[in-house]
Amino acid sequence: FPGENCTPPPPNTTPPSVSFNESNKGKWFNGNPDFAVVSWTLQDQGGGIGGFNQNWDSDPLSSPPDDNNCCKNAASGDMRFSYISADKREGEHRVYVRPWNGDRSNSGAVVNSGPYGYDNTPPTVTITSGQTNGATYNTPQRIEWKVEDGSNRSGVKGFGQAWDSTPPFQFNSPTGWLDLPEGTHV
Repeated sequence: FPGENCTPPPPNTTPPSVSFNESNKGKWFNGNPDFAVVSWTLQDQGGGIGGFNQNWDSDPLSSPPDDNNCCKNAASGDMRFSYISADKREGEHRVYVRPWNGDRSNSGAVVNSGPYGYDNTPPTVTITSGQTNGATYNTPQRIEWKVEDGSNRSGVKGFGQAWDSTPPFQFNSPTGWLDLPEGTHV
């Protein structure tokens, strides 16, 4: 129409939203740290998907992802405990993700998920009744012990006990006792 402005509307620069798979949220892990603890997907909100920045325990980069990092144009990602330096790995952590629109001109708000716990320090066992391993007793003895979290992180779920070749019994308690018959036992 004559006299009307025919400029196209501005492009949609709405960043994508982030949806976390939080099935491991609040749990503790140990052993091999190289597994996907938490994962996420980006959902296009009209402005396309240009990737994301990610980080453990603090806001990720505020500059758009590029060819020098992992996440340019990526629509999904995950975090592993192995991405944290070994000296800082133990403890509870949160993952932070910053999504970017298709042309990486606009980022969404940083979102986070957690906590996710890593504790590779085993509990300690203390015999509290005074008897010693490998000793020989002429009368039955009561052996008492306590199990403590050596790192003050994930706690103690329980313990297993076995005398000689008896299959272990499992208990969900941090303390225990057993009456030991006379003789030498391991």
